[in-house]
Amino acid sequence: MKNALWITTAALTIAAITGSAALAHDGNGRKGGARINFDEVDANSDGKITVEEISAHAKARFDAADTNKDGQLSAEELAAQHEARMKKRSERHASRMKERMMERMDANKDGMLSFEEMSNADRHAKMFDRLDADEDGAISKEEFAKMKKRGKGWGAKHKDSQDN
Repeated sequence: MKNALWITTAALTIAAITGSAALAHDGNGRKGGARINFDEVDANSDGKITVEEISAHAKARFDAADTNKDGQLSAEELAAQHEARMKKRSERHASRMKERMMERMDANKDGMLSFEEMSNADRHAKMFDRLDADEDGAISKEEFAKMKKRGKGWGAKHKDSQDN
């Protein structure tokens, strides 16, 4: 019993610290902290979060992950919880990307993207020019490999992409 109490206390302390670290950054958990919503944790909606509220929030998250309700999390339950969070984040990201892409590229505002709208010749020419380091009008296998090595969008002509 003492062991279970100690483990629960340690887990809640870690959850509280992680939650506090997330809140200290930007409220969205950036910088590697847990991603929690202030309003979800502020159970009494007083505009402040107490240790008790953080503990209660951590317990609720634990209980939600404990799908077989045995009071412990198995590796499978942890994996399922992680996958569910990743799926939710991925869906939010895809939705934001879709909105931005439509806003930026849907020239005739019909809610659809044609090949012509998606293939911006100016953008392609600029990217090509960056990659064509020797300016011979073609991208060699070596120039292509340098682009892949240095990351998306960085050609050999870019000041920061020169070998040191």
